[in-house]
Parts: sequence; C-alpha cells; structure tokens
Amino acid sequence: VVTFTSASTAEHLARQLGTTRFKRLFSRAAAASIGPVTTRALRLLGARECIQAARADDAALVSAIAGRFSRATHP
Repeated sequence: VVTFTSASTAEHLARQLGTTRFKRLFSRAAAASIGPVTTRALRLLGARECIQAARADDAALVSAIAGRFSRATHP
C-alpha cells in the first residue's frame, strides 16, 4: 500500500516514475487516499485499487487500510 495525502503527491510520484512505471506499480500495489479528490487523481493516473479514508485525516486513512485488509483475510 502506498499512501497519498493529496492529489499533488500522486501527480508528483507519477511524474517521477513515468506513466508506464506508475501504472505497473499500481497494477500490483494498492493506493490509499485521504479523500475523494486524491482518489480521483489516482484513478486518472492509472491506479486501479484505491482505498479511501472516510474522513480527511491520518487516523481515518489508517482505519480504511486496516479495514480493507482485515476483510481480505477474514471475509
């Protein structure tokens, strides 16, 4: 999981990696987003799986990630 706290962090990483490497990374890794604007940017950049926090704060982001993986291991 790679966490993003703003759309600009996603855009900067995509620019540093290049489009192909960014999409390849997120074909295997999940992106975790602090909110809907960041999730939208990640999807536009090619991230397929986006875990989104319910509120725009660190605790909610951690909770969303934990919730996603606890469901994956304990359906």
